[in-house]
Amino acid sequence: MRINVNGILINYEVQGSGPWLTLIHGSGNSLDVWTQQVAALSMHFSVLTFDIRGHGQSDLGTESATADMLTEDLHALFEALGISSSTVLGHSMGAEIAIRLYLKYSHMVDNLILCNSTMGALLSDQELMQYRMKRDEERIDDPDHGHDPDSRIARYFSIGLMQRKPEVIERYKEILAINRNQKSSQQRGHQGSMVGELINAPAGEFRQVSCPTLVILGLNDIIVRPSAVEPVEKYFSNMHVEIIPTGHFSYLELPKEFSRLVQNFVLSKGI
Repeated sequence: MRINVNGILINYEVQGSGPWLTLIHGSGNSLDVWTQQVAALSMHFSVLTFDIRGHGQSDLGTESATADMLTEDLHALFEALGISSSTVLGHSMGAEIAIRLYLKYSHMVDNLILCNSTMGALLSDQELMQYRMKRDEERIDDPDHGHDPDSRIARYFSIGLMQRKPEVIERYKEILAINRNQKSSQQRGHQGSMVGELINAPAGEFRQVSCPTLVILGLNDIIVRPSAVEPVEKYFSNMHVEIIPTGHFSYLELPKEFSRLVQNFVLSKGI
């Protein structure tokens, strides 16, 4: 279903009933990544999924997407659907959008769930530079993913997953193909630039997060190391961290465990 918000058509789906839970995908993906989570979580929540601007079946618009623009897209979607507040879950780039929504419209965010993300929107330029230096040092010792048949895709997952669970890799390839087929090469180029924009754009002076926050990180994630939480801890007053044995796409590698973490966290907050 598509709806006109913030000057573009945004593709979205709503399933289930109960308190609102919004799922935001990462760069190069679409709402299709959340199929397993929607099936599990819609039994307890009204689950909103949508294609970020320039992804899936959502329009890119005539201008390059900015951090403010991506934040306002979600705010406008909430208003158009009559959502006064929601738990907001974001994966990777989607987590940066979730953080920025909270920083600007905290009254609309009941809880935050931030998955496989640097949470760079909270970091100062100096903190971000220090984080990147540490990340690059850690990558020197990375095991070689090149032995896997498709190293470019395999690097997003735990080593050996392609052999143990080929269906997970195939599912991810299908998701990439859906997005690729729906967008031009120029539009796909814009998708990649959104990551840097969301992380690097100034977040403003107010960077404290007081709402209940669950951070999910992958023990085997070489894109966002578990140590990513260290420089941002001081900005959260109510944060719980879960590190699970996955790569960057935690919700695809361990969908049941991921959904259970999300469900238990939100229900424990009594919303």
